[in-house]
Amino acid sequence: MLPVLRDLLILQDRDIKLAKVQRELEVAPIEEKAIQSRLAEQSRDLEAKKLKSKQVESDRKTLELEVGSKKTQLDRYRNQQLQTKKNEEYQALNHEIGRTEKEISDLDDRQLELMERYEAALKEVAAESEKVKQFETAATARLNASREKFAVLLKQAEELKTEITGLEPQIDPVSLTRYRRILKSKKDVAIVPIVHDNTCGGCHMRLTLQTIVAAKGNQALVACEDCARIVYWDMH
Repeated sequence: MLPVLRDLLILQDRDIKLAKVQRELEVAPIEEKAIQSRLAEQSRDLEAKKLKSKQVESDRKTLELEVGSKKTQLDRYRNQQLQTKKNEEYQALNHEIGRTEKEISDLDDRQLELMERYEAALKEVAAESEKVKQFETAATARLNASREKFAVLLKQAEELKTEITGLEPQIDPVSLTRYRRILKSKKDVAIVPIVHDNTCGGCHMRLTLQTIVAAKGNQALVACEDCARIVYWDMH
């Protein structure tokens, strides 16, 4: 194999690996942000359920105070009824007593309903708390693993950059510039083998006989007529 082609293939291998590592480095913060966002969302759901249970209990206590007030009023009506000697006043107080007793009964029913809702809300809070706890444990493990992986990727990227920096000066500047230009344009690979004896391994278009012969001759870098990638004859 042509020495410059061999060196460029080694360089391309490192460039491909570096590009892959850099893509993973770009994804890692997005994944971490998604985990944190989901955790925050679950925490908000838990707080909302806690607030709901507190509101239900607050409403129940308000009703409890109202029932107490109504009972005090009922006792006052009954005392007044015992003291009155007029039939009209007695009947009027009797009416108020009946109305107040009905109001107390209605409030008791509402209070019972709120107690049931409060118990249900507490169960929801307990279930959501356990859910959040489990997710926090899993999220923490995933975040730690993600950060460890990120650190490893950073190290790999630095090692590859150092290796690439060491390889480039060993390659003919004209060939290196040509390689870099093609790689920038194609965004995947700049050098590909000839496949199926006559096809460019990059664009998969059929190569001319002249190009194939030149590649087999291994005397200079040869390009595909369609995609301009450098092609070579793989003898393996």
